[in-house]
Amino acid sequence: MQDIADYLIENRVQTAWPLELPDEDQLVEVEEELLMPIPREFRRYLLEYSDTIYGSLEPVTASDEHSHTYIVDATAECWESGMPRTHLCICKTEEGAWAIDQEGSIGWWAQDTDEVTEEPSYESWWHWVRDVWLDGAL
Repeated sequence: MQDIADYLIENRVQTAWPLELPDEDQLVEVEEELLMPIPREFRRYLLEYSDTIYGSLEPVTASDEHSHTYIVDATAECWESGMPRTHLCICKTEEGAWAIDQEGSIGWWAQDTDEVTEEPSYESWWHWVRDVWLDGAL
């Protein structure tokens, strides 16, 4: 896991307006708005690495409620379109979203369906980062 996190830090895109990391209080507010806890590994990512911009995918963020990647809004939009309320959106695309359950497993939710598929699926946030977000860069 640490090698994946190190790779993200070393290869992130530098921007004129960098993203900010949330603090614990912001994550508690997010959980209260979502009415569910954020899985442990994903919570750590949000606190320590969610200011990272890399590649074409944009994982959700938790520090700026006006951002198009704000986890509360992204998840609510997916729920309204049929994603099970047992999952949180971690990364939206035009076709659907990657979604995480309370055990930390990640699967694909296709737009306007009511299930998260198990194929492809990833057993943890960091497996998804390596295999999907970084797309074989390591």
